[in-house]
Formats: sequence, structure tokens, C-alpha cells
Amino acid sequence: MGIISVIQDIFESWWFDPLTATIGFWIPITLYTYYEVKDGKSSYSNLGQFFYASSDAATNDHGAVMSLIAYWIGVGLFVQVVPKPGGEHSEIPYGLPNSLESFGFLVAEVTTGIILYDAIFFFVHW
Repeated sequence: MGIISVIQDIFESWWFDPLTATIGFWIPITLYTYYEVKDGKSSYSNLGQFFYASSDAATNDHGAVMSLIAYWIGVGLFVQVVPKPGGEHSEIPYGLPNSLESFGFLVAEVTTGIILYDAIFFFVHW
């Protein structure tokens, strides 16, 4: 098993995409909150409160760590319910598009994902 094979296995593992999303959101949100706290513009008095806020019924604030745990529980449940693409009997294209049909599927999947993401988070953040 060479290094290329190991890297490919990591990229194709169930946890790689959620980990990338976690890091991709966690770093900017933490930096943003840090500077808000530092400038006195945040509702948190310090960064620790942001990470570990106790449940507050008035603000529905459970802290970033609890949100992270809830996200990974959701990922774990998703992985148990939704089959991995690219299996022997899967009709879902997997990997880089190698035909017009698989490219069309990728475009439709990404477009639908962006529209649904925006539609759902519009109402969540409204």
C-alpha cells in the first residue's frame, strides 16, 4: 500500500468531507468571534464562553462545542442511513466525471445542493 493509495483512502473515507467542513467553518467563526470579543462587540465576554456557553433558554445558546457535537452526531446518523456512492450496484456516479451523463449529474447535484442550502439557511437565520 503506497502513499498515493493511503491518501486516496483518506479522501474517500466517510469522515473526510465533514472534517474538511468542520475545519473550514470552525477557523473563520472562531477568528470572527475572537475579534468581536476583543473589540467588545460580542454578546460573549470571552472566547471560552463562546465555546462552552451553558444552555440559555432566552438566547437558545448552547455553545460552539455542543453545536460541533450535534453536527458530528448528525454526520454519524447520515452515514448509517445513506449508502456510500460508487458501490457495485450504485447508479450514482462516483469520482471525477468521465462522460457527459456523469458531468450532468455532478452539475445537477451541486446546483441542487447550493439552492437547498441557501433555501434552508435563509429560514434558519431569518
